[in-house]
Amino acid sequence: MPSEAKKPVIFLAFANEHDDQVRYLRNLPREARNIRQALDTARRNGLCDVVERSNATLKDILDVFQDPEYHNRIAVFHYGGHANGYQLLLESVEGSAAAAYAAGLASFLGQQTGLELVFLNGCATQNQVQGLLDANVSTVIATSRAIDDKVATEFVSCFYRALAGGANIQRAYNEARAAIETEYGDNARNLYLAGTKAEDLAEDRLPWDLYLRPGAELAAHWNLPEAVGNPLFDLPPVPAGDLPPSPFRHLSWFAREHAEVFFGRGYEIRDLYHRAIDRNSALIRMIFQDMNGISAKILMDGRALDGLHPGADSTLKQNGTKSGQRVQNALVSLF
Repeated sequence: MPSEAKKPVIFLAFANEHDDQVRYLRNLPREARNIRQALDTARRNGLCDVVERSNATLKDILDVFQDPEYHNRIAVFHYGGHANGYQLLLESVEGSAAAAYAAGLASFLGQQTGLELVFLNGCATQNQVQGLLDANVSTVIATSRAIDDKVATEFVSCFYRALAGGANIQRAYNEARAAIETEYGDNARNLYLAGTKAEDLAEDRLPWDLYLRPGAELAAHWNLPEAVGNPLFDLPPVPAGDLPPSPFRHLSWFAREHAEVFFGRGYEIRDLYHRAIDRNSALIRMIFQDMNGISAKILMDGRALDGLHPGADSTLKQNGTKSGQRVQNALVSLF
């Protein structure tokens, strides 16, 4: 299990409007509870630590980031509450609303080494995105319009369940979008806060977007298992069989019967597996562009095939795996 110093931290901050019952977000406690429950699985599996601050003040947020226990370990910062294009509406010590201005907060967050994602689950936070990206934040999820409280809760719940299960940021985001589209249909009007003016509605698109800083596109593939050095987490186990006489093959090929003793290439195996099961992936060739034919053959014959779904397995068998180039061609034919 990774040391505490290595595990990434997911920092959840929530703030509500207690003085105004009309603006009070009744689903915010549910959002916090759902995220907490989703991430508890990852925490128990040693993939992350979770820090939560309810009724968060600006001081609460700054203190967590600067705490020596969490300093430069916070990988995800999630904010749930009221917001606009220029502020997060936090709470004061007295419990009333207190603004945290976006420009200053973006500058602060941009200084945090290890921060991979800022998730702003507040109303209409899209105007804050460019400031965060310019400040060196790699990935931001934000909203373009005021979203129905219940819908926002369902979106983040699905996102963090996927992230806790080992999905990378992009896949978790895609799954959350698909879940909302499945439940509410393709009419985006169903997702917005009641009373939103017709001219403020975007009928042809969902209100969430994932933004990547130019040059940091690989941040979309960040995931908890790789962050703690356990890239084979959540992949299907190798089917049990008779172990070979020796775990070492020296200069001989690794074949299917040696899968249980194959080691190394864990990150490539994980990447290959998730690309192979993701029908929307167009990047599977990238795995093989950085590997010579021998490495590709060892990877496929020795371990990765046992993690692929049956359809991929049979397709690869039909196309043959006698060389790295054939492996590449066989994989490309899956998509």
